[in-house]
Amino acid sequence: MSQPPVPPNQPPGSPDSPGEPPYSPGRPPNQTGQPSNNQRYQPGQPPYQPPSQPPYQPGQPPYQPPSQPPYRPGQAPYQQGQPPYQPGQAPYSARPQQPSRGLLILIASLLAVSALVAITVTVVAVTNANDKPAGRDSSARTQPADPGAVEFRRVLTSTPGTCPTPAPAGTACGDGFRYTLGKVELNGSNVSEVKAAEHQDSPGRWFVELTLDADDAKRFELLTADLAKQPPPTNQLAIVVRGQVVVAPAVQSAIPNGKVQLTGNYSRGDAQELVGKITG
Repeated sequence: MSQPPVPPNQPPGSPDSPGEPPYSPGRPPNQTGQPSNNQRYQPGQPPYQPPSQPPYQPGQPPYQPPSQPPYRPGQAPYQQGQPPYQPGQAPYSARPQQPSRGLLILIASLLAVSALVAITVTVVAVTNANDKPAGRDSSARTQPADPGAVEFRRVLTSTPGTCPTPAPAGTACGDGFRYTLGKVELNGSNVSEVKAAEHQDSPGRWFVELTLDADDAKRFELLTADLAKQPPPTNQLAIVVRGQVVVAPAVQSAIPNGKVQLTGNYSRGDAQELVGKITG
């Protein structure tokens, strides 16, 4: 076969397309969609880009597809319904979950109940501290409220039993005993102080102490000296308040200086109760 004739002024081996420059090393191969031969390749021209990608500009950063940016360490996970990420936007943070309305109502109810309980306890404490009638608070009184109603009398007889109402003259009862009493030796006007106290050598054991005024201290010493010599029950001295024997201790010896101690294995409450009976 014979070779086709070569056009004039075209060296053998040139491209078939008329007017296209010969291939030179470094020239990119022809790609699909590349411009036709009438747009000649210029030296230094950038490589051809497919039409789907915008033309490359010198100094342009590498092309990034319009998709979700890569995950960054510390970034909150993507949530359904989250808006697309914008360049320069701060990392997405999930909104903190708000407590439900039911939980808020429960907490408010508990707080209200706690406040009501605190108010109730305070009222009960104040009421209990002031529930005694005015003028009958014997814990703060140290002298008989009615001196004439308090009598110191000798015990003549003592038998178990109770007293009729009204009790016969010279008779009084108390603590399950019926007493026959002598005359009034002293009364409440001779008492300057009545108080409860604890034994220093026996913690937990209490007694009631009565202090007589100086004018009657000597008379009381003589009275107790005589009672200490008598056999039971005539060695007893009854303290009578409004016709009721509140205590009838046995006298062991003469009591000087007007200091009288009533003992009997009293607890603190027992001693305070006896003080209340004498002073009330």
